[in-house]
Formats: sequence, C-alpha cells, structure tokens
Amino acid sequence: MSTEDKDKIKVATIAGFSSVFGAAIAGFVALFVGLGKNRGSDFDLVTQNLWESVNRQASTIVAQQTEITNLQTQVAKMRVTFGEMTAAQQDLERENLRLEAQVDALQDAVGGLPAAVWSKDLDGVVLYCNDLYEELFLTPRGYTALDYVGRDDFSVWPDEIARQFRKHDAQVLLTGEIFYGVELVEEGDGERHPWIIVKHPRYRHGIKSGVGGFAIPMNRFPNAKVILEIMAQKSRSEQ
Repeated sequence: MSTEDKDKIKVATIAGFSSVFGAAIAGFVALFVGLGKNRGSDFDLVTQNLWESVNRQASTIVAQQTEITNLQTQVAKMRVTFGEMTAAQQDLERENLRLEAQVDALQDAVGGLPAAVWSKDLDGVVLYCNDLYEELFLTPRGYTALDYVGRDDFSVWPDEIARQFRKHDAQVLLTGEIFYGVELVEEGDGERHPWIIVKHPRYRHGIKSGVGGFAIPMNRFPNAKVILEIMAQKSRSEQ
C-alpha cells in the first residue's frame, strides 16, 4: 500500500472521530497528517499525545456525567423529602382546624354563662376569659381581652387586687382543691365589690396545668351569703 493510500485511510479515520469529539479535534488531527508526511516518525508521537488528550477529555466527561447523575439522585430524594414535609404540614393544618373548632365550641359554651370565666396557666398567664369577664371587668376600666390574655393579672388589675388573685391561685395549685370564697373586685364605678369566686385546678393528660375559675356578683343573688357559707362548709369538710 502506498504512502498516499495510508494517508487517505488516516484522513478517513479522523473523519470518524469528528462525529464524536467534534470537527475542531478532527481538523486538528488532520493538520498533523500533513505534518506526518514531512516528519515521518514524529507523526506517531503526535497521534499518541492526541489520543491521550482525547482519553483525558473522555474521562472528564464521564466524571461530569457521574456527578450529574449523583445530583439528579439528590434532587429526587429532596423531592421525596419535600413531599413528606408537605404531607406533614397538611396534617398540622388539619389538626389546627380541629383545635380551632374545639376552641370555638368551648367559647360558645362558656361565653353564654351568667358568670365571668377565666383560665390561667401555671405561671399565672391568662389563657382565656369569656365575653362577660371582658364586659364587666375590663371594658369599664379601658381594657380589652387582648390586653389581658397572654399576660398576668398585674397587667390590668391594681397591684393589691392582683396579689389577692395570685394568692388564691397559688392555694389551688398547692392543695389541688377547689377554692370557694369572696374576692373584692374593682368594677367600672371605681369601687370594689364582693364577688363569689370559685377556682379549681386545671389538668392536661393527668398533669396539673393551671387554674380555672368563675365569678358571680354577690349583689345579684339575695342568698349569696348563704350559698357561700354552704360552699365554705363543704370545702372544710373535704379537707
């Protein structure tokens, strides 16, 4: 086979490379074919160097493809995790709606009682007061339920009255017994009037969690003193 024929075969081989690695590399190799005619054995060295360069590029491409595959796997896992988080969030939203419905039902039930009703946690922070509490004790003195709920008695009551409330709250938490008594409460006229007070310990999952109570004005019940004495006797008999 003549040298010219060999050159033709080499050029045809290089043309095949161009379909994989691009016309730029193939053209670069073709340049060295011409050089090979003049330099003889140097052509083999150039070809070897070129193949090594091509192999390095191929290895780089494989490594990049592997990295892309790993990233795609991580993205897929993140999508699964996100889906699980979304499902958990939906569960929380449903639970929140259920709790809101329970609170609404409780407010409807307690809100209509002819007594001022409240609830506190172990630290004396008010968790709830009904509309009548706000109407009788807060509004006449320039406060709303928002000024009271989430805070303690000292936020809306004079210090002396707040200390009275906290003293009886502490008694209930210490003994775990219902408190029956009278507390002087400042009303809208600025005067302090006696109210029948009933306080009880609150429990959650069997653990003491705070104090609840309700108040009834003595002046609205002609027999309030008798009722109070009966309750006091009952309380003493249970001790």
